[in-house]
Amino acid sequence: MRRALLLRAALIVASASVTVPAAAQDADPTRAVFVEVVPQRTTWFVGERVSLLLRVGYDTAFFERSVVQTFRRELDVPLRVSAPWLNRARPYSWRARGAASIAAGDGPLEMERSADGAVERGSRSFALLERRLVLDARDAGDVDLSVTVEFTFATAFRDDFVEGRVARDAHRVRVSLPGPVARVLPLPGEGRPEGFSGGVGAFEIEAHLVSAELTEDGRVAATVRVVLRSEPDTDPDGARFPVLDKRPGLHVLGGRSEYSIRTNDVHRRAWLWELEVGDPSLGAIPPVVFSFFDPLQGGRYVTIETEALELPVRARAEAPRPPAPREPPADDGVSRELLAALAAALLLLAATAALLLRRRRVSPRPRSGPGADPRAAAREGAAAEARAALDGPGADVADVLATFLARRLGCAPAAVVSPDLPRRLEAAGVAPEVAREMSQLLERLVAARYGGAAPTGADRAAILAALTALN
Repeated sequence: MRRALLLRAALIVASASVTVPAAAQDADPTRAVFVEVVPQRTTWFVGERVSLLLRVGYDTAFFERSVVQTFRRELDVPLRVSAPWLNRARPYSWRARGAASIAAGDGPLEMERSADGAVERGSRSFALLERRLVLDARDAGDVDLSVTVEFTFATAFRDDFVEGRVARDAHRVRVSLPGPVARVLPLPGEGRPEGFSGGVGAFEIEAHLVSAELTEDGRVAATVRVVLRSEPDTDPDGARFPVLDKRPGLHVLGGRSEYSIRTNDVHRRAWLWELEVGDPSLGAIPPVVFSFFDPLQGGRYVTIETEALELPVRARAEAPRPPAPREPPADDGVSRELLAALAAALLLLAATAALLLRRRRVSPRPRSGPGADPRAAAREGAAAEARAALDGPGADVADVLATFLARRLGCAPAAVVSPDLPRRLEAAGVAPEVAREMSQLLERLVAARYGGAAPTGADRAAILAALTALN
């Protein structure tokens, strides 16, 4: 007991034995940080998703010598940038390269180290951090992009045997830094098309015919996939379904959202439409029309459309006509009894032939078993296993996606993560666009294991969409 008390007293003496004074140039700590907010432009429109650059510079010598870690999560640069608008902003891309963490708004934010390196301002040398953000302009009015910076520093420290470097006189600094003011304008009423989707930004649209079959009553039942593409700083979820060019005899039976996938480069959203063409001679499904407001093209409404989707010949062919009724043969004196006997014999022969045909009929290829398509069965099995793994507790989404792609490529999961993954998927029959997006998604999920942004519910939804698209 006495030995323990003596050891504790020695630790206390040792912890108070070292004092490190701060340098005299730290007298004005408010000049140790600067923040710049650089929007693409300062005139916005309601519904627009605006891109802006957040740039933070900090005095590296001052922060290494005097700034204290006071945040619950240890940050690479222990400072907080806060502003009302910053709580609604989010990163433009999924992952920051050369990341250094700060606190921004209500949580941490990974910043990218600027390629410009350090800048000199007076006698100080500042390291630069940058991150491009996106912000939704919700209401008309002015948006003040000023920020407040907070950090804690000290002028004297003591080295504690247990806690390490401890500030003796911690001082909290809070600096308000002015920024530009953006004006949000309402969408103009002049020139607004009747079928305006509500989308604001830059969009591309494409349509594909999934299936078209001729029904018994001579109509064509068709399924059409419509894909809306936009940049990450455009919100496709804010746009309503595109509309079909109205034509006589064309009926929309229903539509549903198929998937929504966001990557670093593009946001894709797809719908499936069930259509009925009452007149098979129409020959094609008319273009899909989409109207949006483009703030970059002088702030005007734009209408785009897809190409018409030609119906296949088998769907355009008219329904077969029933054979014309045959005239009854003239009465040549044959007895009714003989005719009845011949009719009974013909019926017996027809029944026997039908029975033989039924025995020889080839059943459709089963989905499993000896007659199944082994490649289709393997793809369906891999997709089912991936869905079950995602629903399991503590699922590793990166491992689930890598395992599924490995089954598709016929290799080990460890061999999936490689720079040539898009080319390999294309060689396996995957559409180039889907192959590129799945490669980017897997890269980001793997990076999350080593300090990147944690997977979200959107990642799980993207994998489920990939299972459908790749299968």
